[in-house]
Amino acid sequence: MMKRMRKTAVLMMTVCLMLGTMAVSVYADYEHELTVSPGNGTFSDGTKLSGESITATDGVTGTITVGDKQVTVTPPDEDHFVTGIKVAGRDNASATVGTVTLNGEDVDYVVAYGLKSNMVEYTVQYTDQSTNTVMESETHYGVIGEKPVVTYKYFEGYAPSNAYAITGTLKSDPDENVFEFLYNQVDNEGNVITVVTGGGGAGGAAGGAAGGAAGGAGAGAGGAAGGAAGGAAGGAGAADGGANIGDGATPAAEPAELQDNDVPTTDNPEGEGEDATETEIDENETPKTNWAAIGGGAAAVAAIAAAAVAFARRKRDEEADK
Repeated sequence: MMKRMRKTAVLMMTVCLMLGTMAVSVYADYEHELTVSPGNGTFSDGTKLSGESITATDGVTGTITVGDKQVTVTPPDEDHFVTGIKVAGRDNASATVGTVTLNGEDVDYVVAYGLKSNMVEYTVQYTDQSTNTVMESETHYGVIGEKPVVTYKYFEGYAPSNAYAITGTLKSDPDENVFEFLYNQVDNEGNVITVVTGGGGAGGAAGGAAGGAAGGAGAGAGGAAGGAAGGAAGGAGAADGGANIGDGATPAAEPAELQDNDVPTTDNPEGEGEDATETEIDENETPKTNWAAIGGGAAAVAAIAAAAVAFARRKRDEEADK
């Protein structure tokens, strides 16, 4: 009896191991994919596409690209337009344009549509840290009151600095519907290349002005010496300003996964307008004394005065010898 029970137990364990191995093998061979269907509209070819990435465009008619195949999307009627694609089951407000890629799981997408009567333009901009255009801005179309999600684009030698994706509620005024991606120039290792905007030239001008003022405080040859020193300092500063690109090796900071233009930030408390804010000064507040500047000016005046005294003594000695 015991021998029969042992045989039965061994047989059951063997069957369990075989089933487990088969399940692992089947799972290992399974490949996830993204699918997209036209929803209430139609594709120019087929009813569903599948692949590892999907690229969607919007407009009166749109396009869907999966791999090397592209189809045209036609809305269900003339009153609608294509706003992008959305995850199946979600609201049309979550529609996105651009490219979505496989992320380790199956996802079903469907084309989203909106009424032309509520259609409004929104603009996507791509600029670098010097406000230069990395790519020409793109114009897209959405429904007033909805919040499209726009994803960044990859450019060789650049990395996004503010966000990988941006969203925001579309308003009736197209000028208010701007989604701006900011980019840093980066090297092959992802380090930010610092751009210098001519600060040395400004420093040279300031140095020349300070030197001239200090020279004016002296007398005779002292004034000339001060002016010469100021001019030399100004020239050195201007030379420094000739550099445009620094040798920075700062690792690029990780941008936000999603930037919501509707949410105020610390730099932009109202959530709109320019990020820069002005600092108000209390008229009754006594300005703080800049002791470092005063000390530096005093040292310059003292040096000039010493030069003037030495020059006067030499002049006096020369006249005494005659």
